[in-house]
Amino acid sequence: MTDFQTHFSSFSNEKLFSIILNPKDYQPQAIEAARAIVKERGLEDELNALLQKQAAAQDIQEQQEFEQVVEKAKYYKDLVEWRETGVSFSIRIFDIPRFEGQLGEQEIVFHREDKHVGAQLDTYPTQMYYFRKEDAEAVDLLVKKLELITAPYTDIKPFFKFEIVVTIAVFFILIICIIVFGNEFFSE
Repeated sequence: MTDFQTHFSSFSNEKLFSIILNPKDYQPQAIEAARAIVKERGLEDELNALLQKQAAAQDIQEQQEFEQVVEKAKYYKDLVEWRETGVSFSIRIFDIPRFEGQLGEQEIVFHREDKHVGAQLDTYPTQMYYFRKEDAEAVDLLVKKLELITAPYTDIKPFFKFEIVVTIAVFFILIICIIVFGNEFFSE
């Protein structure tokens, strides 16, 4: 009898089953010892039933995870296609029900961007919608009719780059002025 078997001999059946059903939490020798005790107690059929149940639950979980991956893959594929249309509106969150209701009545097809994908919830509390080019004018009229305030899509990077270029240019101009005219300024 191993040290594990000696230690586990006083364990309940449920505790032994738990050791065997959670092999990643135990050393291989501990699992073997638990199996040996289960066999001694004649509980192999009960253990096999639990192992089958665990395997079935794991299969279901893996299937659900796979379905989520497929769903996300479809979403991202659709998003790429819709973004390529170049027609988008950013609608304030609290205007969404009116906006989507009108889109449904006019049978305008759209793609709503997931807030976790490039959205600017921190900048504007909005939802980005993408439309087909042929629906752009109808959506624009709908936005005007509903008197919605659409937040502009802002990409601060180009402006930020411009500010950096201007700042660097001003800095170099100051350096040149100091070098060229420095003696005149400092000699007075």
